[in-house]
Amino acid sequence: RGDYFATNPRTGRPVDFQEDYAEPFWRRCTAAVRAHMDDAIIFVEPVLDMTDPSKSERPHLTAEQVGRRGYVWAKHCYDGITLLTCSFHRWLSLNPVTNAIVLGRHWIQQSLGASMALFKEETVNMGGGSPVLIGECGIPFRLRRNQDFAHLDPATCALDNTMRAVEIGLVSCTLWNYTAENTNRYGDGWNGADWTWAEDAYG
Repeated sequence: RGDYFATNPRTGRPVDFQEDYAEPFWRRCTAAVRAHMDDAIIFVEPVLDMTDPSKSERPHLTAEQVGRRGYVWAKHCYDGITLLTCSFHRWLSLNPVTNAIVLGRHWIQQSLGASMALFKEETVNMGGGSPVLIGECGIPFRLRRNQDFAHLDPATCALDNTMRAVEIGLVSCTLWNYTAENTNRYGDGWNGADWTWAEDAYG
């Protein structure tokens, strides 16, 4: 049955993965954790629907479900072109919410920052509002024109764009990632990737 997972068996309606599966999963995990640690703060992130990137990811959680200590909305955010192509285009990017083309470094930073600021608005249905932490952001240091790290200017500019966007959006973030054993030759040791900001990346 090719459409086996297309409808919710309880309601018969087309599946909304976040509403039908992710949010109930969050609630069960929250209950399990808080049964042993009633003041735990729960970090959650949305389901990524790559078939419809502009789809709203706003969760619907009541104040009772969120609980006294609450949730943290911990989405990821990257400059999509840099992420997908492992190359830095100083004057070209895409808005991560609308997928509109953005030209000019100033407007790239403003666009990415405004997108991050929208994350705060998405939390209004999480018991009336929750803190936001960009759980992952950063750049691939092994950019195509920067393979041997002999010249870090593209990486420096790309990371500067991301960090300025964080400031524009007035959000908190964690950089992905720190790997102590990172090397220029092997990167951070995960599937050929090199996203670490370990000292080796800076020579």
